Amino acid sequence: MSRFTPKVVTANRLREGDVVYLTADDRWTPFHHEAELLEDEAHAQLRLLDAAAQKLMMSLAKEQEVLMGIADMAIFTYTAESTALRVAKLAGMRGSADAVAHELALLRVYTYEAAEWIHSAGKESLLAFATG
Repeated sequence: MSRFTPKVVTANRLREGDVVYLTADDRWTPFHHEAELLEDEAHAQLRLLDAAAQKLMMSLAKEQEVLMGIADMAIFTYTAESTALRVAKLAGMRGSADAVAHELALLRVYTYEAAEWIHSAGKESLLAFATG
């Protein structure tokens, strides 16, 4: 159902020009096989928030664009997940997925749109704190 594709966090060592990858224990490594693979949208959002906090530290509160993007990502993720759980519960109450065909169609449309909004908010947040 989700359009999220696994990601890794990368950066550049500007002096050397090397690409480095963020590991699960918050180290930067030049080896891609040591990188943390983010396979879950919610976990990726938390890692984005953590990376923003590490870079911006105390000035994070002033970076409203980053915070708003992260908040938007969390809201869309929560509402899509909550809607999916409600449709599943409704299917259980009605006895079959066929009985909630209309609700499933609406869920698919909303999930697709939410994934686009999450992707957009994530890109904007990354750009805002990467260039800020």
